[in-house]
Amino acid sequence: MYSVRLQNVARISLIGLLLSISLGRCNENFHAKYPDATALQKAGSGARSWFPAPLPASATDLEEWHNIDTNATVGRFRLDPRELPKFRQALSSYRSREGVASANLPMANVPDWPACLRGEVDASDISKCGFEAHRIEGFQMVIDPKGIAYFWTADDRP
Repeated sequence: MYSVRLQNVARISLIGLLLSISLGRCNENFHAKYPDATALQKAGSGARSWFPAPLPASATDLEEWHNIDTNATVGRFRLDPRELPKFRQALSSYRSREGVASANLPMANVPDWPACLRGEVDASDISKCGFEAHRIEGFQMVIDPKGIAYFWTADDRP
């Protein structure tokens, strides 16, 4: 009887050890995709917080990757090129600053991320790609001529 009890304790200990090891190795990176801004709004404020403000109501193909431990975020969304002038005005009302500081982009191995936005990035790299750069309350953003906005967390994000 004593040996059966000891075996059960050993099994429970082993299960506990395996669980703690597996939980300690959890992936803290997450990915979310939304067909449009309405779907993002319906997902709630938690989902919305991973995207920069302002976010045009006409935005489509919204996608983001984030790490909940570091709050590092990268993402993109598509704008109708006809909306770009209006979006630029909205950016200035949010005190955006032209230009992007050097950054080693977090998680820049996301699929279809432009090659010129991988690794160390500075303003000259961005202009060589033909992108325009903005810095918006905790995010850095570049917009390509096709109307795709790429963003990532800036050092000053709370």
